[in-house]
Amino acid sequence: MGIKKLFAAGAAASLVLATFISLAVGIGWPGMALADVNNFTITDFTADYYPTNKDSQGEMRVVEKISVTYTDNNHGIERAIPLSYKDRSVDLSVTSVSSDTGAPATYTMRKENGNQVLRIGDASKTVTGDQEYNIEYTVKNVIGFYEGSPELYWDINGDQWAQPTEHVLARFHLPDSLKLNSDKTKQMQCYAGRTGTTEKNCTIAEDKGIVYAETVKPLRPKATMTVVVGFDGQNKYFASETATEKAARTWKPIAAFIVAPLLAAGYGLFAWLRGGRDPKGRGTIIPQYDAPDGMSPLEVGTVIDFKVDNRDITAVIISLAVRKYLKIIEERKNHWIGKDTLSYQLELVQADFSKLDSDEQVLLKGLFPEAKVGAKIAMKSAGSSLFKVASTLREQVTERLTTKGYFVSNPGKLGKHILIFSAIIVVATLAAVFGLSVGPAIGGAVLSLVIAIIFTLIMPARTSKGVAAVEHAEGLKMFLKTAEAERIKKLQAPNAAYAENNKEPVHTVDLFEKLLPYAVVLGVEKDWAKQFDNLYQKPPEWYSGDYSSFTAGFLVGSLHDNFQGAVANTFTSPSSSSGSGFSGGSSGGGGGGGGGGW
Repeated sequence: MGIKKLFAAGAAASLVLATFISLAVGIGWPGMALADVNNFTITDFTADYYPTNKDSQGEMRVVEKISVTYTDNNHGIERAIPLSYKDRSVDLSVTSVSSDTGAPATYTMRKENGNQVLRIGDASKTVTGDQEYNIEYTVKNVIGFYEGSPELYWDINGDQWAQPTEHVLARFHLPDSLKLNSDKTKQMQCYAGRTGTTEKNCTIAEDKGIVYAETVKPLRPKATMTVVVGFDGQNKYFASETATEKAARTWKPIAAFIVAPLLAAGYGLFAWLRGGRDPKGRGTIIPQYDAPDGMSPLEVGTVIDFKVDNRDITAVIISLAVRKYLKIIEERKNHWIGKDTLSYQLELVQADFSKLDSDEQVLLKGLFPEAKVGAKIAMKSAGSSLFKVASTLREQVTERLTTKGYFVSNPGKLGKHILIFSAIIVVATLAAVFGLSVGPAIGGAVLSLVIAIIFTLIMPARTSKGVAAVEHAEGLKMFLKTAEAERIKKLQAPNAAYAENNKEPVHTVDLFEKLLPYAVVLGVEKDWAKQFDNLYQKPPEWYSGDYSSFTAGFLVGSLHDNFQGAVANTFTSPSSSSGSGFSGGSSGGGGGGGGGGW
């Protein structure tokens, strides 16, 4: 086995863990799995639409039945429904979610890139095989007007599914007083395929007041069926937006964007000018060979950016592993077809935490509450524990550094004060000027809070002592990033201080491991690892895995790919055509959305 490969495995373990903890702490999922939850097929997507003129620009009740076949254990599906259509809010209202097959149908909602994403299922339960989901919701402002003719231009299943769809059926139930356009060339049209295609892999017809549209062959991933239905404009069933209605719709949010955000920005600027700037430091960065003031990696990371983030906690775990409190265990699952999958465990090696600092004790007790040597925790199930630990550490580390004189005031508490004051401004403004029931004005309120959040990020200030610590840390970063062999020889064992002497260098692997947590915190772990090619003589005791076939680059890249399947689906902003579906129409020009698994 080559020495270089041995070293690569040790360094790779640190880089791999950094990638994972960032995801686990940031997301905090107790049920994060490496299974491919997006590997399923939509066997049928049937949607019934009931347009009415309860809203003059068109209100429509939608009932969707989504039939899927899972090939793995899934919690359920996600359905992304656009919140706007042709640059106007659809005032989406979800009525009900259910399952005819008994799959868990509880749901949560989040907004993402202009979509309302329904996550349907139960995080503590999984289902597989054939399942069905029913979703009912109402949307408004769905009718476009072209040369006086009303038109509904709608994506049925949506173009953001990563799964194939075997069959799509849409039924538009027209009320008796709503008639199709008298011009037969502008009555009905359908398209099926990827966004922008004009292929008509579908059929469309009207029978007894119902317009039927159906695909004639399966749809590939990211493909949708789009339907255009044109109506008679003579009976005025729908009415285009008047200038007065448009003004009434737009002036309030414009005013809200002026009043509340200006008040929030004014207060934030006043507070920042009074005490939100660092004093000037030395201004010159010189190489340093240890941490400032004997700070832990967690404290160094916090004094740099005023918060305990994922890298900082990763560094603590690596530091505990290097000092023989933990062992990182890599597990590989080989597949005959497709990529191998990797998972990781932490094993408790030492149960006496008395010699550790309070931060390290909090972390180990959070991961191993029973403190039994040999206890293991799978990283894919550690997200919940790490999330709680991170919350505790954020509070105690920022408070401790403030007490020690590194911060002017506690960054966490300062941010809360600004947010509370700004929230009061927003609520008072909405109540006094617009009324809490005015939906569009919420946009101004959100902007005000965004401004407040920005000020909370730039508001924390360091003392002169804190500025000196940051400059020292930058010097350490310089050394870690650009260290030369001659400098390494001058730096003694992990517990020895740097000294200008002629002693032979000892324990250079220990030196690497001693400063590795700081390299992680400072974001230069790869640069630091490069300085130690050919120095590992045996695999590190704190890491267990396959040392013969992996390189650091392969491990990091592989884990990145695996984790992509574990995080939430990312849905893009909804798109809709600005023109008529009968002149230059195509698939993907309507109200659409998409979905995925979890």
